[in-house]
Amino acid sequence: MRAPQDPQGRARRRVGRDPPVRVLFLGTPSFAVPTLQHLIDSHHEVVGVMTRPDRRRGRRGRPTPAPVIEILPDDSLPVLQPERVNEAATYAKVRELRPDVAVVVAFGSILSTQFLALPPHGCVNLHASLLPHLRGAAPIQWAVARGDEEIGLTTMQMDAGMDTGDILLQERTPIGPKENAQELAQRLAPLGGPLMLRTLDGLQQGTLEARPQPSEGASRAPLLRKEDGRIDWSLGGQRIVNLVRGMQPWPVAHSGLGDSLLRILRASAQPGDAPQVEPGTVCGLEGEALLVRCGDGLLQVHELQPPSRRRMSGREALNGRALQLGDRLV
Repeated sequence: MRAPQDPQGRARRRVGRDPPVRVLFLGTPSFAVPTLQHLIDSHHEVVGVMTRPDRRRGRRGRPTPAPVIEILPDDSLPVLQPERVNEAATYAKVRELRPDVAVVVAFGSILSTQFLALPPHGCVNLHASLLPHLRGAAPIQWAVARGDEEIGLTTMQMDAGMDTGDILLQERTPIGPKENAQELAQRLAPLGGPLMLRTLDGLQQGTLEARPQPSEGASRAPLLRKEDGRIDWSLGGQRIVNLVRGMQPWPVAHSGLGDSLLRILRASAQPGDAPQVEPGTVCGLEGEALLVRCGDGLLQVHELQPPSRRRMSGREALNGRALQLGDRLV
């Protein structure tokens, strides 16, 4: 096995074979939970969990702990929630835990080169794409929104770049034609634990060879903005359907209706003959679906949400006067 390199390029010895690997886990959302649970249940030793500080949510603004904290037995593990990750006080706390390696899953903060060098065997990241494709903060959403038919998980040895570290292991899975990003994330998350465990075991046993990412096929999956969910009705129906699937659960695909925003939650494409009206025009009903003109035919809107109202079918929206035939969505 080629020994992993730290950010300064110094070769490290591999993790020892006999004792369990001491793991510091960094993660925040529900996507990270299965990997943490798998490591806790493994023969390795999770010595601490680092996550984002509690955030105030809801109307009363009560502090809500990160999902990774909620699964921990009471006071079973040290929990670090620094306001600033890349500072001396945080580095000191990490050193006190004496981790062999840090496992990073959707942590939500960029780690400095100094932080990456704290564990003797560096930081191993679980990324939800087949790197180098879809480097960045939102690979699942962009994979669906761009119409990818396959996705996967990658474990990599982190470096100072944005998801550019050497690849350790990868696992592939198809994307269902009707699967949205939220459903795909829920299906991918449980695959992360076994993949990470195989990665740590391979590093420990010296059977895993890290390989540099190829330059060919590199692409970006930047952090989502609300405007990324805006529908361009001049596009073909399938491209709009992919956007609707990919923008779940946020920012949700949407379109302007007068001075308000109409959220489009489920849709399917109906290419072919269509009324000769402007793209975005509400043309009629087919079953429970609203028909809207798009670039190559009609979009069937099966479920939508008008402003300040519940989710409903296209027929319910039309019957309830949330919109009318001839309205134009922009």
